[in-house]
Amino acid sequence: MKEIVSKFTPVVLIGGAGIAGLLFSLSDGQGGYFTMATVAMILISLVVLLNNLQILTTKVSRIIGVVLAVVSIVLIYLNVRSIQEPLEFRKEKEKRYSAVIQRLKDIREAQLAFHRKYNKYTSNFDTLEHFIKNDKVEVIRKIGEAPDTLTEDQALEQGIISRDTSMLPVREYVFNDEYMSKRKRNVIFHPDSLRYVPYTSGSIFDMHTNIIIRGSGMEVSVFIVEDSDPFDPEEVLKVGSLEEPTTSGNWSTEK
Repeated sequence: MKEIVSKFTPVVLIGGAGIAGLLFSLSDGQGGYFTMATVAMILISLVVLLNNLQILTTKVSRIIGVVLAVVSIVLIYLNVRSIQEPLEFRKEKEKRYSAVIQRLKDIREAQLAFHRKYNKYTSNFDTLEHFIKNDKVEVIRKIGEAPDTLTEDQALEQGIISRDTSMLPVREYVFNDEYMSKRKRNVIFHPDSLRYVPYTSGSIFDMHTNIIIRGSGMEVSVFIVEDSDPFDPEEVLKVGSLEEPTTSGNWSTEK
């Protein structure tokens, strides 16, 4: 009796595990690698059974068993990798896209400041970087508070409030402490780096401008900046548009 139990216990354990795994695979929608691995385990149990019944020699059964065991292990590994790879891809994508979005936001802020001064956008990164490092913008500050009974213009006319106009460096005004404190810290800010797509070997953003005519006949300057080397070709990040006057990005938080 003990001999029978010792002979058929491996058959029951291996075969049972294989059948249980197969049922789980079919019911849970596991990948093909996992299904094939469970089939290999069932075949191993059959080889052991045939050897116990002396239909296969010990040598042949060992060779077949080792081959099936190796195949099963390889298939399980491939199944694990098929699950891990999408997770790793998503994690890497989130890291890279977070940096790309931040740089697109920096470019947008620079373009908006450029437009406020020159009433147009630029398609040239050299021009934009020079503007950030060397140019100044006009800043108007209100001094005093207008009473509720008066508009700001009325209060200004009566001398209750006044306006002070000064020129501040672009970098100091646009990329001030408040803006910098809200930036993502996974991408360093520097005017000379604006053109480069993060986590690439020097790829440069595509930046273009256009003039569109509105229904009223008014000319409007527009721009677009697009990731030229996207980590995921099916999701290319960009900000702005050449067809409509928008400065929004196409990432989820701005949709």
